[in-house]
Amino acid sequence: MPTSRDVAQAAGVSQATVSRVLNRPESVSQKTRERVQAAVHTLGYHPHSGAIAMKTQRTKTIGVVVSELSNPFFQEIFETLSQEFSKAGSRVIVWDSALHERDAIRALQERSVDGVIISAWDEGAQEMQGILEAGLPLVLLNRTAPKGSFDSVTSDNHGGGKLVANYLHQHGKENLVFIQGNPHTSTSMERLNGFQTGLQALSQPSPTVLDGEFSFEKSFAVTRDFLDQHGAPDAFFCANDYMAFGVINAVKAAGMSVPEDVWVIGYDNVNQSGWPILDLTTVRQDSHQMAQLGARKLLNQIEDPTTPAVKTILPVQLEIRGSSENAPFNH
Repeated sequence: MPTSRDVAQAAGVSQATVSRVLNRPESVSQKTRERVQAAVHTLGYHPHSGAIAMKTQRTKTIGVVVSELSNPFFQEIFETLSQEFSKAGSRVIVWDSALHERDAIRALQERSVDGVIISAWDEGAQEMQGILEAGLPLVLLNRTAPKGSFDSVTSDNHGGGKLVANYLHQHGKENLVFIQGNPHTSTSMERLNGFQTGLQALSQPSPTVLDGEFSFEKSFAVTRDFLDQHGAPDAFFCANDYMAFGVINAVKAAGMSVPEDVWVIGYDNVNQSGWPILDLTTVRQDSHQMAQLGARKLLNQIEDPTTPAVKTILPVQLEIRGSSENAPFNH
């Protein structure tokens, strides 16, 4: 099994330089870094994680807590996070909060990771307290917390809801349904609040609110029930694209058409929303930028725990497509 000494000899550098490339690559010139990385790859060298942790008191491992890994938005987030942490020499462990929340808390309490990204904050879940009490560097991504001071990166959810209210009002849509996600999450609450506030400012009636639980299957079911009992509204606005896909399928299953019988609007602008078969009008938030900023915030915390927490809010815009007849939006 090759050692760091073998890597150093192959690259023509000292063992200390090898260590810096593996643990703090930003402190080494690109030319030297590439030479060492080439030697690591050629020799098949794998640093022992336990030894690294003993020397640096770091595991070079980042925990990521997400919900609904089947949601394309979280898949896009996770892909960017993995790339960013890999550049910094860290690996990523991902936990689905619905399945592995206790495993995540145990790992954090045992200091098995250097820090954690949380994209699954449920304000009604007591288990979240265990994550906070672990005292590790922490960044909230696409979530905010009502209490405490935490680094976070999210989009302007409230503003996104107001955008949709103004857009629908411009086109005479008054009978509206909002499909919310988990009502205990900041994203769903803020998007609904922005939507309701926007409608109220326009003297429009409040929307009917249905629980979609951020689930394709659940949003499909509640939409079918609503259509069977009440017929088609003017428009459905969904708290994320994944639920909007369920709504579109439910409308078609009920023998109706989008957008001829009802408009459907989502939130996220995941890659699939632009597919011709879906052609979903949606509020676009930049998942790539969100994940990049979240990763950098966490790495900065790990390097300097005294770094002050900052709440970063990214702008959003309406991506207009066929599910709203490509109707223009005059801001």
